[in-house]
Amino acid sequence: MASMNNKVTEKPKNGRLEEIISDFYKLTNNESAPAFNYNTLNYLNNKSEADEYYEYLNKNLNANYSLSDIEEFAGSAELDKLLDDEEKLSKLGLFISAAVNKVIKNGEKISINPKIPINYLCYKLKDTEAYIGIGGNLIGCYTENSRIHVDKLLVTNKNITAQIPSEVVSSILNVVFLNALVLYNLSLGYGRKNSEIYINGMHYKDPIDDTHYKYAEYKLVVDYGASRKKGNKLFLNEKLYNQHPIIFRINGIKRLK
Repeated sequence: MASMNNKVTEKPKNGRLEEIISDFYKLTNNESAPAFNYNTLNYLNNKSEADEYYEYLNKNLNANYSLSDIEEFAGSAELDKLLDDEEKLSKLGLFISAAVNKVIKNGEKISINPKIPINYLCYKLKDTEAYIGIGGNLIGCYTENSRIHVDKLLVTNKNITAQIPSEVVSSILNVVFLNALVLYNLSLGYGRKNSEIYINGMHYKDPIDDTHYKYAEYKLVVDYGASRKKGNKLFLNEKLYNQHPIIFRINGIKRLK
């Protein structure tokens, strides 16, 4: 994939960064905001919470920021303080999505280059194209008629020794010792229609190197519910694709060339 800087022309900063940062904290710290408790593995349990929170942001974000305002905000060092807070990173992604969706026009492009992986980017993006430098969990939920290019996608590891979420069970094959299993969780947008996601590279959070797991079986759960239905396509970089090519091929996932 070509450099993202070649895809979207950089736009001049126009001094509204402090204003959009203030709006983010005002809306996310509002005690009357809907509850939204992000859970990495059991995200299916709070799909309705995520949607309700997005609609709250969409309704209450009154300022029509330009795309360049939003791009500057997404790449701001101010957001580094959210690095270890998954819930805030999820609310941040929904906030950026709501801001983008208010102003982006059909066929326009948005470039998001955060310094930290943000969850829920490109939520409900429609009829456009997005380029993301580094992305977190659940990119592209409910996207329609769009393309999303991700230079580097965060992959988290989860040691599932107790409970295995139902959406993961079907993807784990021939596992004999569950306490030796490490799941690399690569989850992408659910509910999307006629949309394509391109993953060019990976960023592993806390790679497993403990000798206790030397016989661990590594499984990738890619795009829960991935299928060829509704015109969706998912492309993985060659290194990732080659780990489980048969499984990916069966699920209609393609190699990024």
